[in-house]
Amino acid sequence: MSSGIYLLCQDGALQDRLASGPDNLRRGFAEEVLRLEGPAVGLYRLAKRDISLHGLTIPQGALVALRVAAANRDDGQFACPASVDLERGNAATHLSFGSGAHACLGSYLARRELYWGFRALLDTVCDMRVQPGSSVNYAPNWMFRAIEHLPVSYRRR
Repeated sequence: MSSGIYLLCQDGALQDRLASGPDNLRRGFAEEVLRLEGPAVGLYRLAKRDISLHGLTIPQGALVALRVAAANRDDGQFACPASVDLERGNAATHLSFGSGAHACLGSYLARRELYWGFRALLDTVCDMRVQPGSSVNYAPNWMFRAIEHLPVSYRRR
């Protein structure tokens, strides 16, 4: 949620579009927040067998560091991957909740929480901005991305 608020603080036009637009834009925004700023940026897996990938062999038993954040910004998968696109047709194909046997069981709840959280926020406040002279701080961790401090000013709607 905090990462989405930070994205909104950087784009007043996006705030206005989401506040006045149809619900599908808010759902699209929730998916884009997860894709661009999902909390899990990396994870480990053990190779179950030897596998060749792009001309390299990963041997059985090797520890592999997977970078979810990089995959979610793959320009082969997502057009203009660094941009928020509220109508991106494949936004929900991001890997922020894993996939297959490793898919997060709480992903449906998390999506609904984001949707309703952004809806309540945008129905209540406008002109969100990071307070002048403030900095946004992230927790120091290379597996997870979490904002520790986000000083925001706003007006009541």
